[in-house]
Formats: sequence, C-alpha cells, structure tokens
Amino acid sequence: MKKLKPATIDSALLKKLQKKTGKLQQKSWDYTSGHPRTFKDAITTQMVVIQSMRCAYCGSRLYGTKHHRDHIAPKESHPKFTFVPANLVLACYHCNTDCKGTTDTVITKDKTYGKCVFSIVHPHFDDPKEHLAFVGGTNAILIQVVNASSKGSATVALFHLDSPEMTKQRAKDVLIDTDLEHLPGKWKKAFRFVPPANLKMKIRTA
Repeated sequence: MKKLKPATIDSALLKKLQKKTGKLQQKSWDYTSGHPRTFKDAITTQMVVIQSMRCAYCGSRLYGTKHHRDHIAPKESHPKFTFVPANLVLACYHCNTDCKGTTDTVITKDKTYGKCVFSIVHPHFDDPKEHLAFVGGTNAILIQVVNASSKGSATVALFHLDSPEMTKQRAKDVLIDTDLEHLPGKWKKAFRFVPPANLKMKIRTA
C-alpha cells in the first residue's frame, strides 16, 4: 500500500450529486449516464494514474479497462458518502469482491467524512508505513504489522495480505517490474497500462 491523494472533481458537479439524500445518492450510483457517469469516469481516469495501475489495498497490478471503484466506507452503510472523492479508490477483484464486499470499515461515524474513524489503513488519510512494512530478503514481499497497529492488523486480515496467494502475487509483480527495466520504452509503457493481450495493438498505434 501507499498513501494516495483523492481525485479532483469539479465542485459544481459534486454539489449536484451530494445535494440528494443518501438513499438517492446510493441509487444513482448505478446510473449509466448523466452526472453519476461523469463522476465515475473522472474517478477512474484520475485514480488509474494516481495509483500507478495498482490496487489501492494489495498493490497488485490492475489489468483491463473496467476497474473496480471501491467505496472505502461502503455506500450500503454510508450512502451519503457515495460521491465523496476521498471515499473512492480502484481495487482488484480479489480485494473489492472476494475480501471487502460491503464490510463496514467505519468504527466511529461522523456526518463529515474526514472526521470518521476507520478500522483499516485508509488509502487517502493514513500513511501505510506507520502500520505495515514489507520484509524478507532483497525483494521484501512478506508483510508485517508495525508497532502492533490495530489498523495494520485489520487491513492484513480483511484483504488476506499475508496469505500464500497474495505473497506469490507480490513475488510475480517484483519479477515483472525487474523485467520491465529491460524493455524498450514503447513496450514498457504498453505493458504497464494495458492488458498483455492488447500489447501488439497498443504498440502498433503508438
């Protein structure tokens, strides 16, 4: 994990979306056009760059173009935070669906999002280095909770970050990153930002 900055969304657009009741905000999230669509597209476009095409929770690579937009405080429990940019990140299928789902990560509620207290390491508000560390040889792929951090422990448990599968995934990413350094510029850029199946098409049109 690394600390992220929220996407920057036009204030007029936010005002239109957030003036609705929480239930209406939650319902409108599924709209495929209009203001909700504009908001979601802006979130995805900006967070792809901010997160360097990696999951906000486990750090694995995000492939394809249909990324999972995850509400850190789930909209099912906190509908009024549906369109709060700081409540959104991109996540892989494993973290967003298999692990987190609708788990409520808020332990102290407040009407102001930034004043809520979260059970996990918040990608926008917390410095992950204060809660988690990667250790183990030169590649440092084993995860460790720092200073018995309750947030660190909860994050590891929720996303199974210490599981053999996730450790293997981090190891694979390390190998890919090492190989990328030996690729020519266009190939390196193409591999980082598109799925492997589209590499040939990407390079031909570059």
